[in-house]
Amino acid sequence: MKRFYLPEVTKDASRGDIINVPQKMFHRLTNVLKIRKGDEIEFIDGEGLILKTTAQNSGKDFLINERLSVQRAVPETAAACSLLRRERFDLLVEKAVELGVDRIIPFTSRYSRPYAGQSFSRLQERWQRIADQTISQCKRDFRCVIDPVTSLEKLFAYYAKYNAVITFHPESAAMHGSEPAATGSCLFIFGPEGGFSNQEIEYFTSKGIKSYSMSRHLLRAETAVMYALSVMDYTRSNT
Repeated sequence: MKRFYLPEVTKDASRGDIINVPQKMFHRLTNVLKIRKGDEIEFIDGEGLILKTTAQNSGKDFLINERLSVQRAVPETAAACSLLRRERFDLLVEKAVELGVDRIIPFTSRYSRPYAGQSFSRLQERWQRIADQTISQCKRDFRCVIDPVTSLEKLFAYYAKYNAVITFHPESAAMHGSEPAATGSCLFIFGPEGGFSNQEIEYFTSKGIKSYSMSRHLLRAETAVMYALSVMDYTRSNT
């Protein structure tokens, strides 16, 4: 059953109500996905609400057959990611959401991709749109939040929210095969293509943050994100 993120119409809807989808979505449902009367569609609000519906009038209106509410099954996982070239960060967001990340925090560091500060809000909006589209495609129940672009130092404000805070860089003393704990909420911190500077590594050490090396090979920044989240997802799925 196809699923769509549509928070603007799901909040107060109940069984027996009719949902009228926005024109842009109507075009996609009818002209791209070929939805017709009688087809079943799920709508979600990104906060655990699922509406099971049946298409009426060739995909413009949907009759709600069932309203469900689900709870998060695993603790929150967040990925703080240094800025990369836009097309690569786009890919990072899409794949990280598919792999179950709950929050992405873009940040600037010494070797991160430079952008004009005034572009940060537009980048955040772009990445949030990608994340919202992805949760529909991979049938997630909860929205992945894209935070505003921040600095590495200001990430410290996030630390207390998570049971574990872990950085990844290839020269870490804890080498490939050392597995971060998968219990509790986690904040992963990923550096840019050039890695973290010595001063940044010392900063993490001063905060008591653990560091890991994920592979014998030097991974690209977006690959490192996918690797770590894949291991986390696999570990949590088998515990």
